[in-house]
Formats: sequence, C-alpha cells, structure tokens
Amino acid sequence: MTRTANTLHVTAVLVLVALALIAPAASSGNPADAEIVRGHLMPFKCQNDEKVTHTRECALRPECMATGYGLALADGTFLQFDLEGSRKAVRVLTRSAKTNDLVAEAEGYRVGPLFRVRTIRLK
Repeated sequence: MTRTANTLHVTAVLVLVALALIAPAASSGNPADAEIVRGHLMPFKCQNDEKVTHTRECALRPECMATGYGLALADGTFLQFDLEGSRKAVRVLTRSAKTNDLVAEAEGYRVGPLFRVRTIRLK
C-alpha cells in the first residue's frame, strides 16, 4: 500500500470509528421529529463535487464508501448520515442501475450533526 493510500485508509477508519462512537448517542434523538429530506446522495468525501454528474461508480469506490454518506441539499449544506444510514445508502446504491444524478429521498430525524435514516430511496 502506498503512503497516500495508507493515509487515506487510516483517515477513513478514523471517520468510521467516530461515526460508531456517535451512533449510540443517536438514540437520544426524538423519532417523533421525523422528516423527509431530498438531495443528492453523496459520500462525505465527494460532497463538494458536481452533484448531477457525480457517478454511482465513484460513490461505491472503497475510499469514498469509507467516509460515509449523506445528502447534498439544495441550500448547499451536507446532511451526514449516521453509520446505519450510510449502510442503507450503500445497499440502495448497489441495487440501483442509475449511473449519475443520484437524487434521493430519506426519511429520518436529526441527532446533533447526523441524520438517522429510517428509509432511503433513489428518485
């Protein structure tokens, strides 16, 4: 493994560990505050890329998957999913034939800076 790849791998592992540590705190969120949000499904690493042309192939690269997923919203913000939400995003992406313009709708609720995903689907 090259030094750059090793650094990227270590960074990705640290992001996943941080998400795993935050996930138990997510249970303190209020499911009654559920909302439906719509945006482009993106890996955290790619959140500043062009939304419409960003590809499913890129989103499923190991270095992108390792950083977790979220929705790039119309107002320019990025709503980061919790660990389980990122797992659901991977399942949706792997089952989809859509190649780009990955607009998705997610139902869930916010817990601190994260979004706990109940359901997600590509539009």
